[in-house]
Amino acid sequence: PMHYATHCVGPVAGLLRLEAEYVSCFGSGTIREELIAHYNSPFAVESAHIKFRDSDLSAMVYRSLFDVARQYRESFEVYGSKKSVEWPLIEGEELVIHTAKKPEPEIPEKVPTPDFAHYLPEEIQRFTTKGVYDEDENQHLSFTQGGGHGGSHPHLVNEFLQALAADRDPFPNAPQSANWTSVGILGHESALQGGKIIEIPAILLSKDGSSKLETVAKTITTEFQGVSLVNTSREERTKLGIKSGVKVEKIENGAFKAAGIPKGFVITHINNEPVYSAQGAVSVLEALKGSIVVEGILPGAGEKIYAVKLPKSESKSEE
Repeated sequence: PMHYATHCVGPVAGLLRLEAEYVSCFGSGTIREELIAHYNSPFAVESAHIKFRDSDLSAMVYRSLFDVARQYRESFEVYGSKKSVEWPLIEGEELVIHTAKKPEPEIPEKVPTPDFAHYLPEEIQRFTTKGVYDEDENQHLSFTQGGGHGGSHPHLVNEFLQALAADRDPFPNAPQSANWTSVGILGHESALQGGKIIEIPAILLSKDGSSKLETVAKTITTEFQGVSLVNTSREERTKLGIKSGVKVEKIENGAFKAAGIPKGFVITHINNEPVYSAQGAVSVLEALKGSIVVEGILPGAGEKIYAVKLPKSESKSEE
C-alpha cells in the first residue's frame, strides 16, 4: 500500500511545507496469496510515522488497498491547540471542526467543505466539482473512487502552468516531490524490516547529468520579498548552539535589507515563534503584516534582534 502513498503524504507535508527526515512503518494483516505474488507485498494495511526535518511535528499515514472491508477514502486530519479538523468517516459527509475552550458538547461542529475555485482562472473553475472523466459513459477511477481528489486537479494544473509561464519552481517542486514519494517507498521497506527507522534521501541529477546523493532539505532555497532563505545543517546548528534556524543566503532590496539584516544571519525566531525550516519561515511571513520581530544569530557576532516592517500583503483575500 505504501508504494503509492503520495495522496496521503502530500497533504500533511504540503500543509507544513516541510521535508520528511525519516520514516518507520509497520504492516498488518495478510492479503490473498495471488495478490501477494502480484504486488510482492503481504500486507493488508501499512501504517507509517513520519518525522519532519527541523521541526517538532510528525505525521502518521496509513493505507489499505485489498482485502479490507472499508469504503475507499482519501483523507487527512490536522490537530492544533485552537482548532482541529477531521475527515468524515463516510465519504461525502461534512467535515468536523473541533474548537477549543468551548463547552464539551459544542466542541465538534460539522461544516461544509469549502470550494476554492475562485483562486483559479474562470475557464477552469468548474473542474473543482466536476471533471472531464465523471460522465456516465466515461467514468474514471479517480472520480468513482477518489472523489476527484477533493477538487485538486485544476489547482495542480494551474500551479504547474503558472510556474512555466513565470519561469519559477512549481509547488511542489522536484526535490519536494522526490522527498514525499520516498516516504512511501522507504516506508514499505521499513515495514518489510519490522518497522526499522529509515532516513529519507533522494537521488538527484546535477546539471551535468551525473547522479549524486543529497539531502533534499539542503537543495531548496526559498525566497520572500528579496530574501533567499536556506535550511541550516545539523553541523551549523550544533556550532551555533541552536535547535533550529534558517540562514539568509542572499538579500536584496526590501524590508529585511532596510531593517539591517545581513547575509549569513541565521533566523531562529519570528515574533517569538521558533523557525524550523526555510519554507516554514516563508509560510509564517506570508501570513504576517506590519511590524514584526526577527531574532537570530550572526556567526562571529552573536545574538541579534531586528524590527522588520513588512509591506501590506498582496495576496487575494477570501471572499
